[in-house]
Amino acid sequence: MSTETTGISESKISQSESAKINFLPCSIDYDGPAAVSTFFIVKEKENVLESHFRGRLLVGKEYEFPQHLFVAHAVVSKSNDQKTTNLSVVSEVKKLNIWQHNRPPAINEIDECMDWMDIADEVCTYIPAFNR
Repeated sequence: MSTETTGISESKISQSESAKINFLPCSIDYDGPAAVSTFFIVKEKENVLESHFRGRLLVGKEYEFPQHLFVAHAVVSKSNDQKTTNLSVVSEVKKLNIWQHNRPPAINEIDECMDWMDIADEVCTYIPAFNR
């Protein structure tokens, strides 16, 4: 019987390493390097972000994660024998740009999601198997 293992590598992240994450309302069938900063130009107007992607107007807002959460940009890799999956933290994510077509995104939906994270954390403290 073959078993798969997953490992998380603990790498030290300096305070200056912070990933810039954009959540776009589209699907991209490409996974590789791209000159994002060259082609995805963001302008700030009246506390709202504006950009264009494939000729369509995008309106965005910046969301800052609560300080008690650690959000990370991680890279997944497989070993040569394909039996071990490694997860390496590349950088910390402190802010997220959320985009929508032609209108500002609903940031309150992200806040509600973060509320569920807090609820899950509280529930896990009462279940012995998950207690830290």
